[in-house]
Amino acid sequence: MSSPQLALTVSNMTQNLQWAGLTHVVYDVQGVTNLLGSWTTLGRVANTATNFSFTNWNSGPQQFYRLVVPWRL
Repeated sequence: MSSPQLALTVSNMTQNLQWAGLTHVVYDVQGVTNLLGSWTTLGRVANTATNFSFTNWNSGPQQFYRLVVPWRL
C-alpha cells in the first residue's frame, strides 16, 4: 500500500491540498513549519475525499503537510 501523493495550490489566501491515492479511509490533515516541531491537526476529511481547503495557516515561509489515519480504540 503506497502513501498518497500531496500537491498544494494557493488562491486568494486559501490553500487547497489535493492528493491521489487511497480514498476509502478517513484522514487527519496535519501541518508543521519545522519538521522538529509538533504537527498540528488542521482538519479531518471523510473517505472518498481527495482535497482539503483551509485558510490563515501561513505562519512561516516553509510548511509541511501530511495525511494521517487516526487511531481508534
